[in-house]
Amino acid sequence: MGYPFAAPRALGVHFMIELFLSVCLVSQADVCKDVRLTYTGKDFTPVQCIMGSEPEIVRRIEGDPKWTVKRWKCGRTGAAEKIV
Repeated sequence: MGYPFAAPRALGVHFMIELFLSVCLVSQADVCKDVRLTYTGKDFTPVQCIMGSEPEIVRRIEGDPKWTVKRWKCGRTGAAEKIV
């Protein structure tokens, strides 16, 4: 049984959140892949992932300009097989 989001904060539990990115080649928009960036920390929540995702997405695009981010979302580690 999983904890409600308030419970880990109260317990000081470390858990992992993933930023799921669907990236496609700029030159070929039909060539795409899914990328997962994993974060862990005490009291780290999905809301913090959402709020902090924009700078990570910008770094990803600047680091490899041949790819562009089409979709993204935050979730618990292992929660998504494919970004839809």
